[in-house]
Order: sequence, then structure tokens, then C-alpha cells
Amino acid sequence: MHLIFNFTVPACEPGMTSRKKLCRKTCIFCQLSSLIILYICELPLFIRIICRAGPPTCKTERISHEKQWWHDKTAYQIYPKSFLDTNGDGIGDLPGIISRLDYLKDLGVDIIWLSPVYVSPLADQGYDIADYYGIDPRFGTMEDMDRLLEEARKRDMYIVMDLVVNHCSDEHFWFREACRDPEGKYGRFFYIETVKDGKLPCNWRSYFGGPVWEKLPGHDDKYYLHVFHKLGL
Repeated sequence: MHLIFNFTVPACEPGMTSRKKLCRKTCIFCQLSSLIILYICELPLFIRIICRAGPPTCKTERISHEKQWWHDKTAYQIYPKSFLDTNGDGIGDLPGIISRLDYLKDLGVDIIWLSPVYVSPLADQGYDIADYYGIDPRFGTMEDMDRLLEEARKRDMYIVMDLVVNHCSDEHFWFREACRDPEGKYGRFFYIETVKDGKLPCNWRSYFGGPVWEKLPGHDDKYYLHVFHKLGL
């Protein structure tokens, strides 16, 4: 277990009061103390303490140091859209990946980390998933996916799917149902808040810029949370 912290404490500046200098030194001392404590806790047989809410009830568990199958493997991430196009539409596809398995194997690749190939409007490069059970036609078919798995197995290679479960597309069935009935079952699957006088619940910013809150379609007084693209919740 190795914990790395990056922190910067500016040097004392001319004219800085004694109180500010003391606070600055105290800050450095606290951070160094934290690092020392973390180092002491890094034991050969690390014991994890799990504490549950409620009365102080803790139990200890030894973390297994047994070798796992992936420990001596080399993984290679493929973003299908830009990997290899086999049908001339300008978009990489699953057949393109299949055609390069021997090459990847020769490079020493054991595991292919496959970025999303699920049905998606691609507002967030495929991470905005509209259907978790289907392959987007732009990447191929379910038969192509089955063939990729089979061909990888023949070469003793593994396929790890990039499964995005913490957000989805605005075209997903669940979100459409949430728009239809925010108080219903599917409305509880998303963060939907009632807004008064246009005051948003918080000032958080989306990774794509702008606020994380967007007006819920069909409801002028309700907003939904999207940490990423507003079309990929």
C-alpha cells in the first residue's frame, strides 16, 4: 500500500504577520505528521479496520496478498471509434479490433480494456449509454462482439468491458420515464430537485463547463444533476 499526497505550502512572504507565519508552519507540521502516520500504518501485513455506523463496532480483516490472475498481465486500452475502420464509414469498429488481435498479442498484450461500444448518441464519446444490452451499430453487431470474445480466447487474451454504471444518456429509458414522472420509480434513480425563483441547489460546475444542473424536460420548476455532459447524466 503506497499513499502519495501532493501539497504545496508557499514560503513566507515579506510583510507576512507572525500569526500568518505560525499558521503556515502549523499547516506544514500537520501535513508532515499525517504522512508519518500513514507511513507507520503501512505494515507488511496490512490490517484493514471496518467500522460501521452506530455503536463503536469494529472488526479486522487481513487483506489477502495471494497472487491474482491479472498481476502479471499487460493491459492495453482501445477506444474503438479511432482504432481501425473496416467498412469505410470513418468510425473504428469491432471487426477492426479483431483483425489486429495477432498484432496486439505479438506486442505482449494480455488484456484489452475496451472503451464503451454500447448503444449511445455519443454526446460524451460513448460514455453516455442509452442501452446497456446492445452494441452500437456504428461499432458492429452483437455477433461481432461474440466473435471478438472467441478470437481473444483462442489467443489466451482477456476482454475487459468499460462499463459505465454511474451515469447514462438522456435517451435511456430510465431517464425518459423520470421526465414523464419525476416523483415515480425512475425519478428516484436520478438527482432531481425542485427549484424556486431560479436558485439552483448548489454552485457545482460540470466537467463540460457550466452548472451541473439542467432544467428537466417538461418541468419548468425541476432540475436534474449531470456531472458530465447534460445529455449524459
